[in-house]
Amino acid sequence: QAAIAAGVPVHVPAETINRVCGSGLQAVVHAAEALAFGYTSFVVAGGTESMSNAPYVVRDARWGYRLGHGELTDVLLLDGLTCAMTTVTWA
Repeated sequence: QAAIAAGVPVHVPAETINRVCGSGLQAVVHAAEALAFGYTSFVVAGGTESMSNAPYVVRDARWGYRLGHGELTDVLLLDGLTCAMTTVTWA
């Protein structure tokens, strides 16, 4: 979507890398490897992020709530700004 929004024609080969916070760096590494191995002579590489679009979720809502309410959890704080190893909030 970013490439199309930037005016890159749809017929130009492209790929999406999903490695969460490391996606932009992985894209640049992959581009450098493609150049180094002679797979291509020109690349454009980079990354975008949209943490402000992180959703709110309702845990265990898949099975429904009979009485009471489900609490909304901000995924930005839960998954984006909390260390998965120590559960310490980075913000």
